[in-house]
Amino acid sequence: MDNLEGRYSYIFLDEAQDTSKIELNLIFDILRAKRYFIAFDTNQTIYQFKGSNPKELISRLKSMNFIRYTLPENFRNGRKILNYGKWILKKQGIMDWSIPARPIDGELITNFYLKETLNYIRRDGDYKNWAFLCRTNKQIETIGYFMDRLGIPYNSFKQGEITKAQLEEKMEAPCVK
Repeated sequence: MDNLEGRYSYIFLDEAQDTSKIELNLIFDILRAKRYFIAFDTNQTIYQFKGSNPKELISRLKSMNFIRYTLPENFRNGRKILNYGKWILKKQGIMDWSIPARPIDGELITNFYLKETLNYIRRDGDYKNWAFLCRTNKQIETIGYFMDRLGIPYNSFKQGEITKAQLEEKMEAPCVK
């Protein structure tokens, strides 16, 4: 591995919030580039099931005296969706200072209209492309109860308790997740 050290002048790491400690060790301790460009958003961590840990990344960057630039513009979502996401984060004590950069409102469907949403899903019939993100087992039970009554096929799982291959298989299943 000694022949890898210093071999790269630059390393660009996007979605760094989803890197594991082993991957960080490879990037910083083994490859040891002269310069790094690292892009991340700790509010978008989705790979905890494979060991990602944004706190480890932040700690590593602080110890290396990185210069941090904040990009507050959000190009992914319209205003309604962004504001809803910020509201959810705020309820968890997390502040998000993103500002919408797209001149659209976006569409937002919340669990306040569960019956209408499930009827829409049933009419659509393409169950594979629908998913619910639930915070509690009670929410899963409630949604499952109504999907059973409407004859909508579904499965539920905790992402953190399955492998990547199992997750990919479940996501391809012809049912609501």
